[in-house]
Parts: sequence; structure tokens; C-alpha cells
Amino acid sequence: MANKKSSKTQKNIEKYVKKMSPLKIFILLTCLIVGIGAGIGTAYFLTRNDKFELVGNAEIVLKVSDTYNEQGAVCVAFGKDVTDDIVIVGEPEANADGLVEGVYVVKYTIDNFRYKGYTLYRQIIVEGVEE
Repeated sequence: MANKKSSKTQKNIEKYVKKMSPLKIFILLTCLIVGIGAGIGTAYFLTRNDKFELVGNAEIVLKVSDTYNEQGAVCVAFGKDVTDDIVIVGEPEANADGLVEGVYVVKYTIDNFRYKGYTLYRQIIVEGVEE
């Protein structure tokens, strides 16, 4: 029974398509092309200035006597500044004498629709003072 129904539906579609004039087909295809073009243009316009990037260098070398100043990152999604939503994890350890020698990775993430799953990293290298 399903084959009879499917066959009947297909015949009805074929009849309808045969009845369509070339002008109707032209108008339908033109609207489709214009709609696709407008969608692509709108998407480009909304996202052309979007960015998620580090401020400063991706690698910083410091001495134990230096102080670490977080430079942060910048994020613009769909033309809106969402920098305040960036989560920063992992700064260099410090003690009373200054920074602790070692290699540290600072991780920058943001949880929004545009950049969900994106992560940026900055490597901080703290070296001992040469004597």
C-alpha cells in the first residue's frame, strides 16, 4: 500500500512540475539565488570584525625578580565586545622573593556561541637570575 501512495504522490509532483511555466521556474530560482546571496552577505557583515586574540606576545620570558602583569586577550563576537567574558587560568607562581622559576601556561577561554571551543595559550618562562 505504501508503494501505491508513494507512486501516486510522485505522479502528482510530476504533473505539478510539468504545469509550471518557465517564468515561474525562473522566478523561483531567482528568489532562491537572491536569498542565498543575502544570507551570505548578512553573515559576512555581522562577523567581519570578529576576533579572539591575545594582547601582546604568546611567549613571555621573565626573571624571578620581575613581576608578571597579565596582558589578557580581546574577544569580539558578532560585532559585540565580549572581552569581559574571557576566563583566564594559570598565572606564574610567586613568593615573597618574586616569581618562582619554571614554565607556566596561561589559558584563555570564552564560552559564547561564536567562539565556543576556542582556547588561546600564552607561555610564561621564568628564569633564575644569573650570578
